[in-house]
Amino acid sequence: MQSKPAEPIVAMELKIRLIQVKPSVSRTILVPTTLRYRQLHELIQIAFGWENAHLHEFQLQQISTTRSLMDVLLNAQPEGEIDEENDMVYPEILNGSLTYTYDFGEDWKHKVELGKVYTSAELVRHDLPLCIRGRGNNMLEDGFEEPGAPYSRDNINRQFYYWRMRNAK
Repeated sequence: MQSKPAEPIVAMELKIRLIQVKPSVSRTILVPTTLRYRQLHELIQIAFGWENAHLHEFQLQQISTTRSLMDVLLNAQPEGEIDEENDMVYPEILNGSLTYTYDFGEDWKHKVELGKVYTSAELVRHDLPLCIRGRGNNMLEDGFEEPGAPYSRDNINRQFYYWRMRNAK
């Protein structure tokens, strides 16, 4: 008797938490496994109410998106560095959490962890990305002291919908 081949994983929960903030600020989003790092950057910007006005960096176990000036000028891709346009978050995130740093002045560090993974049959909704949980107000773009807009899953999902429409192929 032959066993049925396992269904491929098509979606994943990403649990994203601002590391240095009290009270806790976090978002859990459901995304396709075809998500690239550039796209994850855009979704984190939406989920946390950021305005994409500062530099950012991803770090996954010694792999980083930081590039030297020479690499930028020569359009070179250093070995082992994340290529945000082409590298996919999954399956790399299976190796452990990653850190997303936004705005090197304020140094907003986000820990990104893999939650549950889903096959197509397990998905209730296929219109991804989708914010499924969150806690804490957005933070102001340039300040730790004051909270920004209150967390609104509906607002995030509305922005994700617009993002999905802009990125539809």
